[in-house]
Amino acid sequence: SKGEKILQTYYANERIDYLDASVTSRTIIDDYLYKRKPVIIRGLIDKWEAIKKWSFSWFEEKYGNIYTNVFSSGNEAKSSQMRLKKMFAKMQQGEILYSSLYTKALFPIISPDYPLAGTILADPKFNWLLDLPKNIHGEMNVIFIGNTGTGIKNHQDSMGTHLWSAQITGR
Repeated sequence: SKGEKILQTYYANERIDYLDASVTSRTIIDDYLYKRKPVIIRGLIDKWEAIKKWSFSWFEEKYGNIYTNVFSSGNEAKSSQMRLKKMFAKMQQGEILYSSLYTKALFPIISPDYPLAGTILADPKFNWLLDLPKNIHGEMNVIFIGNTGTGIKNHQDSMGTHLWSAQITGR
């Protein structure tokens, strides 16, 4: 996947481990998070409804009229506000765009599509950042939507925090 290629480029001199969904949060924290080592966990989201349901057309039908921040790929410093359906239309015309769709209002509606219960992602030891006041960590539920060629540069979030991401591709 593109995410794997980015990690392999950024961590060219380090081995990237691949683990399966049975990994414990303690292993992730001790062996990867604290050591700042990249890891890819496979199979963790295989049963998510989002894998089957989410597509550009699904988001456009359900949420096409909401406004979102839209970026040209590779230019995270500059964004514009537009409706999601307008972004999709521009993408169909060949523009390489992505949106950081903050899902606070959508969370109650779409969260059943990606259940965290029973995974390391639900473990409070892994999501310690959420225990901090909201003014420190801000909005944590973000969906990045983009077309082929979209990418975000590898970076470190403020305060050395970490986020997990799941990559849903192919439709």
